[in-house]
Amino acid sequence: MAGYRSILRRLGLELRRFPQRDYELTLKTLIDQRGIELVVDVGANTGQFCQSLRAVEHHGDMVSFEPMQVAFAELERNSADDARWQVRKLALGGTNGELEINIAANSYSSSLLPMEQAHLDAAPESVIVGTETVKVSTLDREFASETRKTLLKIDTQGYEGEVLDGLGAFEPCVDAIAIELSFVELYSGQPLYAQMFERLTAMGFEPWWIQPEFIDPTTRRMLQVNGVFVRTGSS
Repeated sequence: MAGYRSILRRLGLELRRFPQRDYELTLKTLIDQRGIELVVDVGANTGQFCQSLRAVEHHGDMVSFEPMQVAFAELERNSADDARWQVRKLALGGTNGELEINIAANSYSSSLLPMEQAHLDAAPESVIVGTETVKVSTLDREFASETRKTLLKIDTQGYEGEVLDGLGAFEPCVDAIAIELSFVELYSGQPLYAQMFERLTAMGFEPWWIQPEFIDPTTRRMLQVNGVFVRTGSS
């Protein structure tokens, strides 16, 4: 490597390593190309997704939802200096009310659904360590008067179907959906890849990009991917 560096220096060049942000750069390109004006981040945890979009120079409006007390407190801190990033302490689902969330030791694996053994086998650090009662709303209720073209990101650990159930009148605003899709039941009763793929295409969306997300380190089986779907015929 040192030899390559010396050659590059003589040519007036410098070798640097940059972090790979394929997912975020892909979404930034999609947002720009399709004229998306709003990003809705469902299952924000501490704000990692929106922070990653800011890191690739996305400067538009964002709204994040996170129901858990500790995670939301950090989300508030992370978004405090960003005037175009709103945060709301809520879970989103198909109906309004209250539910009990299962809190994982690593926080981001927490879910409104019970965790299955397949998840624990692949990620022992995700073990459930407690529960918390959280408020639940719907996208329809939270964005009743919204008209802007929207990218909807859903990362709710198996609860993605219920989030879609709550779209209601907000659905026509959604131009793209970034969503986790599981090949294996990681949370009890969650819809799997084929079911969600069929549902999204029936809603008028087509697959635009897929990225591996969760792989069992022992078996190397792919358990989950990040999928991006765009509204058919829209641009």
